[in-house]
Order: sequence, then structure tokens, then C-alpha cells
Amino acid sequence: MRWNLVAVVALCSAVCFASACGGDDDNSDPEPTAGSGGSGNQSGSSGSGGKGGSGDKGGSGGNGGMTSGQGGEDPGQAGDAGAGGAEPVAGAGGEPALGGAGGAGGAGGAGSTADLSCLGLDLPETIPDTITLSGLVTDSSANPVADATVQARAVTGDGLLDNDTSTAAGGYALALSTGGTPLDAYLHVSAGTYVDSYVYPPVPFLEDGGPTIVMTTTAQVVGAAVAAQVTLEPGTGVLYVLVVDCAGDPVEGATITTNPPGDLRYNAGGILTIATATDASGTAVVFNLPPGNVEVDATVDGTSLREHTLNAWEEALTFTAVIP
Repeated sequence: MRWNLVAVVALCSAVCFASACGGDDDNSDPEPTAGSGGSGNQSGSSGSGGKGGSGDKGGSGGNGGMTSGQGGEDPGQAGDAGAGGAEPVAGAGGEPALGGAGGAGGAGGAGSTADLSCLGLDLPETIPDTITLSGLVTDSSANPVADATVQARAVTGDGLLDNDTSTAAGGYALALSTGGTPLDAYLHVSAGTYVDSYVYPPVPFLEDGGPTIVMTTTAQVVGAAVAAQVTLEPGTGVLYVLVVDCAGDPVEGATITTNPPGDLRYNAGGILTIATATDASGTAVVFNLPPGNVEVDATVDGTSLREHTLNAWEEALTFTAVIP
């Protein structure tokens, strides 16, 4: 497993605050078969959709019934006239029968397909003496942000480790001395009228890498809070959380917790809402966190992932990830 892929690149590779990034919840498994409706002659019964396997989506709705039943045979022919008798009445054709109603789609199976094979593995004790963090600073539309100040700072003592100014293309690069051991640090990015952003990896920095850091405006933060039905409290911070598995893929169905708590909203198809777990994007936003240390964790199918502590910054955005 490449810790850097999980800890750094996956952290902010698709961070979209104003409109959280969604994902395709399909996979390569066959889709369950849909139920079929009833045939003609009588109203068909609703077919039942196929039931999804573990982690798969349910089948599509059943098809409607077969073509409506045909009418009866041609009207009966009149009989021979009897002597003095009345002309017989021709027989009536049969009434067409209605086709069956379509069946309902099956419910998706429960359970997560997240790769948790690295759960709780020890971090390496030694790393290169110098690592390089490089990436891009962009706005929420993926346009480069030039002249942004990017700083790497130590968690303990808040000492400046290195800094850079983003280029016209939004690029930055930081060379960090590690002393040969995992580096407990974070990134602080500021640019003009954008809201300051702080990036905390889920584990200390271990090797070369670097995230794309997305800057947002105050108007976008306020708009996101309004859409999420949250009233922003002065003097608090906002935390963006991404849950990824051992392969670096977003985890669907993860429950996120913070201590102290804030106003937690999960991404549901690009909308921040009150929900019970992450969707396919693996993301959530916590509004109104008090400044200071915050413990962040996530649970998948009853399994707690790797908890870590970061600092929530006043009137700023903090980004992090939770990994197994």
C-alpha cells in the first residue's frame, strides 16, 4: 500500500465545497434481473424487481404485462330462421383484457464494499530526510489561483517548515526536512479575498506527493450553509471530511463523527443534507465547529477507522480525510 496515495493525493483530489462531488454507484457486478408484469386476459400482477447483492443496487422496475388480450372470436353467425321464429341475435365479441402493471425495482443490498485490508497497519518508522509536496491551487471551477501563499507548518509549535507562492498556472512546491521520521504537519493556504484553507492529512506526511487545494469565497461558504439549512455562527470554523479506503477510493455508507460536534451535513448527490452516512463521494461538511482541537473519525459497517486530531480554525475552512 502507498500511504502517500491515501494520505495526501486522495485527500483533496476532487474537493468541491460549493457543490460536493458525487460519484457513480454502479460497479462491474451484473445488475439483478427485473420482474415481469402479468400477461393478457386478466390484469397482470406487478412483477417484483430483482434483489441487489451486497453493496449492489437493486434491479430495475419490472416490465408491464404482455400485449393486452385479444377480443373473442368473430361475432357468431345468425342461425337459420325457423318457421315463424325471430331472427337470432349475433354473438358479441370478447372484451380485451388489460396488460399487467410493471413490477417495482428491487431494493439495494446492504453492506459496504470498501477495502479495509490496511486497517490499523503501523506507519513506517523511517522516511526520506527530505520530501517534496507539490500540487495546484484552484478555485471551485478548477481555474488556477495565482499568487496564493502556501505554507507547510509543524503541528507541534506551529513552526514554518517551508512556503511558496503559486504560479500563474496555480502550481506550488514545498521541500520539507523530516529528520528521517514521519512529519506531523499541515498546509495553510491564503489567497486574496478567498477564505483561508487548512489541509490536515489523516496521518503524518511520509513521502513525496501533494494535494490540489480548492479555494472558496465567503459567498460560497454562506451559500453552502444556507443550502444545508445551517445558520453560521460567528467565530466558528468549517470542516470538510473525505472518507477513503485502503485503495484511495471514496467510501459510501461511512458515518462521520467529530469531538466536539458541529452541524454535520452529508453530501447526497451534490446536496448537503441531514443524512445518516456518506454517499458515493464519501464526503461531508461540519459547520460551526469551535476553534481548537477536534477529533475526527468515521465508522464503516460498525468498524471504526483511523481517528486523528486536527485544529479547527476560526472563520476558515479545514480539509481532512479519514482512512482505515
